[in-house]
Amino acid sequence: MSDTVLGAMRLVDVDAARTHFRNALDQLAGGGGYAGNNKYGGVSLRGVDVDKIGSLYEPEMVSVYPSDISFSVSWTGGNSKPENVGHVTGISASRIGNDIQILQLSVQDYRNESELISYIYNIQCYPIKAPDCSKVILDETNKRLIINSVTLTPFDSSIVTNSATGPVAVSGTLYWE
Repeated sequence: MSDTVLGAMRLVDVDAARTHFRNALDQLAGGGGYAGNNKYGGVSLRGVDVDKIGSLYEPEMVSVYPSDISFSVSWTGGNSKPENVGHVTGISASRIGNDIQILQLSVQDYRNESELISYIYNIQCYPIKAPDCSKVILDETNKRLIINSVTLTPFDSSIVTNSATGPVAVSGTLYWE
């Protein structure tokens, strides 16, 4: 088509259009909080530690672990951009049967060469479901994880020193291929 036929209209990149429609549908499904254009989606973070862990997470890669009785997906990002070298963030979700077992956010910061600083938050949904577990939807059919304003609490570990100082609220949608 010529410019005369199209007028001022510009054709849209297919990936940008797909991302736009995913975001619009997720807003309707209650998975709001992220409006970027990363192919794996993203989540917004709110809480006392966002000055250290960031207020937006956009993963760079995803790993899927299916089995007959369980399903897990992990998203990771960091080290691929100059400002993130030594700073790795991950979100993982797991289910057994139809029930979410855990949703975890982990930030590992070793930009200060003298020590590793970890911020780990999660919500346990087994054996007792926390109230926010119903706000986590691991949708295998549409290959997405919808997180609808879920509060994750600092993970208590005897193995890793956790620098998380309080809960973090997570909202958005993550995808896999």
